[in-house]
Amino acid sequence: MSRLIWPTKGTQKRILEADIHDGHCNLRNAHPEASVTPIALINPSLRRSEPDLMSSLEWNWGMRENTLNLYTRRNSIHLREDYLELFRQLAWMLLPDLE
Repeated sequence: MSRLIWPTKGTQKRILEADIHDGHCNLRNAHPEASVTPIALINPSLRRSEPDLMSSLEWNWGMRENTLNLYTRRNSIHLREDYLELFRQLAWMLLPDLE
């Protein structure tokens, strides 16, 4: 099992308010009533449990150490249940664009 976390109810509300896709699945545009769940792309607890990994990500992305904010709606994605299960199994991942 991967280290996924689900946002709190308050965070989910802020995510939905800021979401330009109205809660639809970001990959397949599935309607929110079709079991679409907002999740964190990078688990914020990795800052404590995997500090070397976080430092490496920040360095590779040209950021100063400890500046990547994981407690933000920009670290979330809405996924349909089947994609969520594959994400849990680490069967796929999203990576930032090089530009």
